[in-house]
Amino acid sequence: MEQKSKEINGTTYKVTTMDALSALSVQAKLVKILGPAFSEVTGGATKETIGKAISKLTDNFDDENVVALIKKLFEKNVFAVVVKEGHPIDTPIDLNTHFSGKTLDIWLVTFFILEVNFSDVLGKFGLNSIFQEVNQNLGS
Repeated sequence: MEQKSKEINGTTYKVTTMDALSALSVQAKLVKILGPAFSEVTGGATKETIGKAISKLTDNFDDENVVALIKKLFEKNVFAVVVKEGHPIDTPIDLNTHFSGKTLDIWLVTFFILEVNFSDVLGKFGLNSIFQEVNQNLGS
């Protein structure tokens, strides 16, 4: 399994790729939430298609589905790197406490987890650039 690191708002996060069955489970959740929205922009992102995509996304964006997806993504193999006594230590993230007051960071780390685990699939559907653009807009 592969591991990648990325600094997000002053914290270094390490993400290890998921095992195949966990990845399939997450893919099913992603398709349910994001599939209808992304189908609107596969022919090209215009002001009109983005508007339709956002509308479809909000239709599928309920707290039960989103929280289940986020929990599944952060279930294991996501760490914050904490430096103690001059040595970096991979510290498992407790989602509820680590991101308290930092909800933007939840989304930035979520996009990083998706990038690490699903860049091959996203690339096949031409969605890598959309995820990168959203990630850049959120990060700025």
